[in-house]
Amino acid sequence: MTKEQRNILVYIGVFAGILFLLYVLRKVFIPVFLGFLIAYIFKPVVDRLEKRKISRGTSAVLVIIFLTILVATFVLIIFPLISDIVTAISGAGPKLISLVEERLRPYLLDKFQIDITDTIEGYKERLYEFTSNLSGKDFSFLGGLLKRAISNIFILAYMLVALILIPLIAYYLIVYYYDVIRWIDSMIPLKFKSLIDDIFKEIDSTMSMFFRGQITVCTVMAIVYSVALIIAKVPNPVAIGVITGILNFIPYAGLITGLSLSLLLSLIYGNGLYPILGSVIVYSAIPLIDQFFITPRIMGSSIGLKPIFIILALLIGGTLMGFIGILIAVPSAAIIKVLAGIFIEKYKQSSLYLSE
Repeated sequence: MTKEQRNILVYIGVFAGILFLLYVLRKVFIPVFLGFLIAYIFKPVVDRLEKRKISRGTSAVLVIIFLTILVATFVLIIFPLISDIVTAISGAGPKLISLVEERLRPYLLDKFQIDITDTIEGYKERLYEFTSNLSGKDFSFLGGLLKRAISNIFILAYMLVALILIPLIAYYLIVYYYDVIRWIDSMIPLKFKSLIDDIFKEIDSTMSMFFRGQITVCTVMAIVYSVALIIAKVPNPVAIGVITGILNFIPYAGLITGLSLSLLLSLIYGNGLYPILGSVIVYSAIPLIDQFFITPRIMGSSIGLKPIFIILALLIGGTLMGFIGILIAVPSAAIIKVLAGIFIEKYKQSSLYLSE
């Protein structure tokens, strides 16, 4: 085995070892990763504030306060939507039964001499029992989740520590961002410095394009959907628009979720056909506008991942690391794509590939 071939095997081994270590230490890694993510995303903002003579420490505090307000606002927007959905589902059963009794039963009896009275009565009893229980519970399912969390002190402790650690890590990484980067750079072996610098530059270019571009796209889409749903007179339009915008980075997830919520609430609370037709038009036209105008202008060529690979990355991330795995799945897939591209390029230039 040549020296070059041994180096390739070493690269593969190191990369596999890092992935395995991150998986084993995922509970420790997650707060660190999210803290770094906050510092990385807001680095341009902090740099601009620093040029205006605002210290990085003050900028870090402002970023954390902004994120806290953003999360609190999101919760305040989403909780009423959850309440509306629960109420809508609880009211759908009786309304459906009334519709069948008033419209379908006379039609079947008149045209086909089919009497479904007994069937309706049987289902009516079950549906009323189910929907009345559901409407009485409202947010009690959140209490159940809380009780289960409290019953497991380790999960509760981890959540509390993570909530404290994430902003703390973000603060220090924002303040000492360039010091950390310089330290990492100084630890790279000189022999591999040129190669690793190229890798980090390409990853940085890809990640900055993805995170900052995707945040901009999601924000724009949330505003566009919210305004369009307000015009369409869909119930709770801002909450549905925000959810659609946030899920926009997952292929088809924002479209399917937003359309389903719009149609459900429009059917239950809407005034006639206008909100229903409006929902269909909104979720038919805006995705096309996004695909051909909004995303290309903001993201450019994006990260070059096909929708099927994004979906697979989300499934794998969710299976391995739960909700946090879903959050980091797409950027991780983009990093792997960059590393794989560089590896394949080096491999095709090696004697292992060229030798016959």
